Amino acid sequence: MGAGDATGARVRPDHGARADAAPVLYSAAVSGTTSTLPSGTSARHPHGARGRTRVALIAGAAVVIAWIPSFVATAYSVQPAGEVLANPANGWAFLWDSVTASRNPRLGTPDVAMQEAAQLWAGSPAVAADVSLKSLPSPWTVPVPDGGAHPRSGHDVVAPADPLQWVVQGRVNGGPDQVIGLLDYRTGRVVWDIRPLATAGAAR
Repeated sequence: MGAGDATGARVRPDHGARADAAPVLYSAAVSGTTSTLPSGTSARHPHGARGRTRVALIAGAAVVIAWIPSFVATAYSVQPAGEVLANPANGWAFLWDSVTASRNPRLGTPDVAMQEAAQLWAGSPAVAADVSLKSLPSPWTVPVPDGGAHPRSGHDVVAPADPLQWVVQGRVNGGPDQVIGLLDYRTGRVVWDIRPLATAGAAR
């Protein structure tokens, strides 16, 4: 009886129900329930989209960062903005020049530069009226407006050693506003002066 009881214990109905559990899990896997399916292609698509978006954002940020110095440089360049923005290297060159020239510059502020200009161009024929900090190419042809005074022959092109210059605007003998001089941002020295003027009737 004891042996029969042991045998019966192995074939009780509840044990049979547990034996059927394996086919139930199998059928669930075959039926395609999400709890039993392995990660498939459809599950990878969202991650791939996020990855592509992240790459696009990083690339866009890199482009913006590369051009930031160029946008700043347009405010200081005498060249057209399109030429400055055409090549990001122009902006980075301006940034480098600014950093190297800004170490204890002799004329570090507009007020100091204007004070210097007012002393140097204080009377006839040229009187300083304003200064503006510009990044100049080398060489640079000094513009002369219609009706403006011209420097002596061959003196209308300047090649500054440092790009950052204070461009001094003023009037010559009461004429139109024009460039009358350049002051070096770093050293403070006069880089260009419209004086002496071209003589009347002289070839330019």
